[in-house]
Amino acid sequence: MEDLHPSAGVRILLELATADAARAHYRAAVYTPATCFDYRLDIAASDGAVTIVEAPTAPGEPFLDLVRAMARTMARDALGNSPLRWPRRFLRWRDK
Repeated sequence: MEDLHPSAGVRILLELATADAARAHYRAAVYTPATCFDYRLDIAASDGAVTIVEAPTAPGEPFLDLVRAMARTMARDALGNSPLRWPRRFLRWRDK
């Protein structure tokens, strides 16, 4: 099993759960050096709008904007493909 906890900053992972013609459902995680925060989100196939379906409370709230931004970036790239193919995995590191 892969250890995604960075030594500094945060690592953001988006993994495709399911997708249909209308949207993609992703599991997301933000890894810090000490912990991990889990999210669930939907991305609309029509315009790439990101909806956070489930988010952690208090300690993980500061990462909501970062998760949305990463999902929008991934969606923009995916929506530019014809036919639309949602990435199975999207992993990025930020020094935040």
